[in-house]
Amino acid sequence: MRAPDDILRLAIEREKEAASLYERIARDKRAAGLAPLLLALRDEEIEHRNRLEALIPAAWTIFAMRIPRVEDLGLTDAAPDMPEGDIVSFQDLLLFAAKKEAGAVFFYESLASRAMDAGARRIFELLAAQERAHKRRVETEYENRVLPDD
Repeated sequence: MRAPDDILRLAIEREKEAASLYERIARDKRAAGLAPLLLALRDEEIEHRNRLEALIPAAWTIFAMRIPRVEDLGLTDAAPDMPEGDIVSFQDLLLFAAKKEAGAVFFYESLASRAMDAGARRIFELLAAQERAHKRRVETEYENRVLPDD
């Protein structure tokens, strides 16, 4: 298994890709009304990347970090995957973003379950929790803005 700093570098690259994706969609004229949310999601990914970069010099201190428990609302889990080019509405954007964040959770949870080293497993669990928090934010937006009130 990789050293903790290598794992963090991998996660940093994934955060950069996510931030670029949200920014690219925000610039698309079809998403004009969605730009504020997209840019907020981009900023969260950048903040996440910055926190990960700050951990590299002391990657082994990850053992002392508390891993937050984040409830997964599961509101978008049954929705079909959608290509980026098919986003035409606010609902589409939220479903797309939730699916991307769910994929990141799955990625890190899979790596955690295969990690032979306790340090690597801990890092992957922390990264999965952070991605789960991103998914929860998107699903909360989905619940508040898309789902009908009962």
